[in-house]
Amino acid sequence: MQKRYFIKGEKKKYQKLLEWTNISDILEKRISFEKNSSSKIINFIDNDEKISISVYTLYPLITYDSSFLKSEIKGYISLKNNKLYYSNPEYIIHFILRCRPLKKRLNLDWCKSNFKFEKVDKLICKNILQGKISSKREYTKNIYRGIVNKNQNVPYKLIEETDLSYYQLKSYIKVAKNYENLIKNRHKLKFDFMSDFRNEAFLLQEKINFNWSEKRMKEVHSNWSKKIADIKFKSLEDEMIEYSSSINLPYIRIINSKKELYLEGKQLSHCVFNYWEYIKDKVGLICSFKKGNDRGTIYIEKIQNVAVIRQFYGYKNKPMSENNWSILNNYIENELGQFVLEELKLIN
Repeated sequence: MQKRYFIKGEKKKYQKLLEWTNISDILEKRISFEKNSSSKIINFIDNDEKISISVYTLYPLITYDSSFLKSEIKGYISLKNNKLYYSNPEYIIHFILRCRPLKKRLNLDWCKSNFKFEKVDKLICKNILQGKISSKREYTKNIYRGIVNKNQNVPYKLIEETDLSYYQLKSYIKVAKNYENLIKNRHKLKFDFMSDFRNEAFLLQEKINFNWSEKRMKEVHSNWSKKIADIKFKSLEDEMIEYSSSINLPYIRIINSKKELYLEGKQLSHCVFNYWEYIKDKVGLICSFKKGNDRGTIYIEKIQNVAVIRQFYGYKNKPMSENNWSILNNYIENELGQFVLEELKLIN
């Protein structure tokens, strides 16, 4: 069986294109071609050999010698001899969801027209063609297969209801001790150290308990940072960063070597050593702050041509005092800010 489908408004455009091809007067046909807009067509094939969905654009075209309709393929999903072939599958699925008869044919009636397939891979394409994804739950199970631990209870209902995207959840599911706690405490993903914390858990093959308080998470984060830094230091070869200018400020010292950065993280029990590649590539600047007994580490970036303080933390990521922040802000508005603008790469 082969059938042609149209989304709303496209069939009328297609009929106008056919009328244009039947114009007998050659000059009239050539001059009027601009009045016709293109039409998008969905072609569906289902027979013993293959199942296939393709979307192509049909539009009028004239050359010096002729005038005709040109077809341009925009994407396809095809299953032949149990082998899947595809091009631009997200585009194809977008059109399937806007075509009610084809949605029904593929058991996708459960999808609203604004439903977003966050992940489209070979298995999902194959199951869509075969009509095997007939509910939101089946789709959810499909996209999280291979990511979730089969031995742990997976709260699919919570996953479907959460405002977290597939890609946000995916990056934390592997390191979450309990999936339900991860989703219920998803506000903790906004903690500014959480991305580093997740990466540390991944490297060390550890699990994050999302029922932990922020204080407890910071303590574990510091311990894991120290463990990673100690392992890296065993084979550490020192590297230096050269800047074209220099500054000398009370309380602040620019860190420009790999070993200095390691020692800064070790002394203050935090993860600053993980930022080496950023400062090496000059997309970030790290400074050590010392005023009396107050110690802290500063991380600065050049964003939209403005020097921006991204982090300023003390021992074990403790917040710095308002007085220390005032000193730093004053430097950023003057000499330190100018140094950042001159030396760092721009981040848009």
